[in-house]
Amino acid sequence: MARRKPFREYTKAGFRRLLWRELGVKKSSIKEIYEPSTAVAGGFESLVSALREEDMHLDDFAEDVWQFYSSGWTDHIGGEVVRLKGYNFGDGYLFIAELGYDWSWLCYIVPPGKGDDAFFENLRLRWIEESSVPSEPPWNMVDDPAVARKFIQTHPAAEFLRVLPKIPNLQLSEEQIAEIKDDLESLWNTLVETTPPPTGEIPGLHIRETEVPDFRRWAEQHTVRWRDTGEQLSISELETLRCYVQYACGSPL
Repeated sequence: MARRKPFREYTKAGFRRLLWRELGVKKSSIKEIYEPSTAVAGGFESLVSALREEDMHLDDFAEDVWQFYSSGWTDHIGGEVVRLKGYNFGDGYLFIAELGYDWSWLCYIVPPGKGDDAFFENLRLRWIEESSVPSEPPWNMVDDPAVARKFIQTHPAAEFLRVLPKIPNLQLSEEQIAEIKDDLESLWNTLVETTPPPTGEIPGLHIRETEVPDFRRWAEQHTVRWRDTGEQLSISELETLRCYVQYACGSPL
């Protein structure tokens, strides 16, 4: 990176000009959603790294910032929090970047008017598909049927149970247990619609096993559909959704 003045002396407009200069591309040439070359992404990484050295961040210069998934998301290696964020630096171009503890990668540059809702939804769901189950659920998305559907389509039931907190000899009152079961059923009913409607407790919804005979018998006697699409879930999908609901609620049972 060329010599420059300290970042704290830059205005937002000045930083925006520096950013485009470091990327080595002209924004006028980006007319469609652009996936940067390694050289362009390297220029971005160099700039972000220099910001870190001065204890500053892209957020300090952005007009608008979006986080596409929760900060609880973990990467394939485990432990490190990885965020997928979008930045608008004031000229209408959206920079979508993956940011780790000490690294970054520019994924897309979206010119004004080119990123529709479908693009951003597919982007979010792709990250679910390509990542392992996070040790903590993405709290701002757990009650979204589209997110739950992508989770259960791409991860086995056992993977959700594996990351649940393991609390040996946990002593809970009947009131606490009832509250946890209510949370599980509330999320279940937010995600799916059941016919006939459940009367009383859904059997086995809280049991931390991949296969629960009582739940399976219940599932065979009911039709369950996603609330957003109306698509019917198979018995296997219902078993996995049961484990997802436990995971999403952080059930200690």
